Amino acid sequence: METFAADLRAIVIGVISSVIATIITVLVYRYWARWTIKSMKRRLEYAEAHKAQLDDLAKSDRSILLAGFVALFLLLGLIGMAVIVSILLLLKEDGLSPERLLSLAIWIVPVLASFGVVVLFEQIREYPQTIQKIDRKISEIRRKLTGGRPDEPH
Repeated sequence: METFAADLRAIVIGVISSVIATIITVLVYRYWARWTIKSMKRRLEYAEAHKAQLDDLAKSDRSILLAGFVALFLLLGLIGMAVIVSILLLLKEDGLSPERLLSLAIWIVPVLASFGVVVLFEQIREYPQTIQKIDRKISEIRRKLTGGRPDEPH
């Protein structure tokens, strides 16, 4: 009788383990399938954006100049960031000194300006959408100023 109970117990444990393993396998498969679909959608969006950018660059000298200036100012910003990091490491090593703080402050300005110019060029590149966003902001501010009334012509 004891062997029958032990065998029955082993069979029940085996069946329960199989069911749990099957459920885990199905859940992992569904997660993996969903993840790969998201990944494919992301890759598709990236490829379409890349194609649109290349089409734009191929058709317009203005787009090529904008892309070149964006790359140039990104490079200048990254060089400035490298200098700032080196100054911060020197500050950590040598302590605070007025010369180091001044050089840090001096280098922060061109880095911020470089990244600001990059943002501006990106807004120029996406001109119609940028203008629509700005128009929405303007109308929202006007609406708040006029107490919720619709836009009034000036």
